[in-house]
Amino acid sequence: MKFQNLKLNPYLKKVVTEELGFTKTTEIQKQAIPKILADKNVIGLAPSGTGKTLAYLLPLIDRIISTPVDHDFPLGLVLAPTTELADQIYNVARVLGKPVDLATVNISGRLPFRPSRLKESRIDLIIATPGKLLEAKSEGKINISYLKWIVLDECDMLLDLGFMDNILDIIKSVKEEEHPKIHMFSATLPAEVEKIANYIIGRPTLVEVRRLGLPKGLRQYSYEMLKEEKKTFLIDFLRKKKDEITAAMIFIHSKDGARALTKMLLKEGLDVEELHGGLTKKQRLTALENLRLGEVNVLVTTEVGSRGIDIPELSHVINFDIPRNVDEYVHRVGRTARAGTTGIAINLVSPEELHLVRKIEKATHSKIQVIQKLPEMLRKTKREIQLEEKRIKQIEQRKKSKSINKGWFNDSYQKYDPFSRQGKRLAASERHKNKVFAQSRRLAKSSHRRVRRKRNKV
Repeated sequence: MKFQNLKLNPYLKKVVTEELGFTKTTEIQKQAIPKILADKNVIGLAPSGTGKTLAYLLPLIDRIISTPVDHDFPLGLVLAPTTELADQIYNVARVLGKPVDLATVNISGRLPFRPSRLKESRIDLIIATPGKLLEAKSEGKINISYLKWIVLDECDMLLDLGFMDNILDIIKSVKEEEHPKIHMFSATLPAEVEKIANYIIGRPTLVEVRRLGLPKGLRQYSYEMLKEEKKTFLIDFLRKKKDEITAAMIFIHSKDGARALTKMLLKEGLDVEELHGGLTKKQRLTALENLRLGEVNVLVTTEVGSRGIDIPELSHVINFDIPRNVDEYVHRVGRTARAGTTGIAINLVSPEELHLVRKIEKATHSKIQVIQKLPEMLRKTKREIQLEEKRIKQIEQRKKSKSINKGWFNDSYQKYDPFSRQGKRLAASERHKNKVFAQSRRLAKSSHRRVRRKRNKV
């Protein structure tokens, strides 16, 4: 479907086609835009890079500018889990809203929100992170009582335990008579988060393109190695593939790990920036801008960089640490191969992370090609080794219980398997018990004779 065929404001269509350069809608846009325009609560699920931002911003702006109100309070709100994503949404909203005179504000980052910076006192649309929005509200700098539309971008992360209370406080701050429409968008939605979403929205309309979907142009590779070999391998890989890597994001679990890895790569003469929660908003924006402009071609980041960040030239995603859950993997690799382009995901897998890779393959119905494989013994996890040892022990015990005791008399002497049906029947037979006793006595006596003969010979 073409954007021109949608029932949107003509100025919005003009901006999308002429300034942003999009003529055809993606699947998520085709399904979600008409439903939001029809005032339905929507949950939109689609892979990263399929245009979810435009899928909710276009109808949201259209509804705001076509709604008559007798106040200057904001009507729309878009919540994002990270400052970087909030800034990105804000930049798109400004471009879309410029021809229709939309007043948009961004409430995110470490610096306090200052309404005095606005050219006008009127606010139509807020782009914010939950914590900063509540802070601005408590200080009386913003009024969200008259909101008519609320959008949760990356809703799976927003509805996590860390943000849940803030989200509920924001929704409760809106007057009941306004009955705000709530829309949620993400690439993934775990079952437990889906229950929370249904509880908040009521009866939502689910728009699902492909749950746990990976980009079509994505190629996945894994290199298996010991944990201590990862840094050396990464340096060699970045040097060998220097001509192929236009831009790369390296994902690692902790901000301390990101700092240490960045420092090491800089010492090796590589152009690297770091992105994590320990930096100021200005430092984080500078790092992203340097990667976009090509000042550096490698960005070491934590999970902060996996949500909503769009870098068109990103050719590689490198998982230095394999993510602990499948959803996070989908978000990470979704930074590349966006909007129909191709991209490569490289996974550095230690023996302890092999089970995570198997879990990812099963959940995403995809195959990660193994380029470098560990020896079979090292590929086994501690759990698998323990289970194998336990199985061998059980087999040995079973063999031992079946063997005939040819040594000293033993009351537990048995010629049968005590766990079998026949064994249980024989054990109950007094005659068999006597037979076993007599035989064991004979064997014991013959053993004594052999020992005495040996002594006599000596």
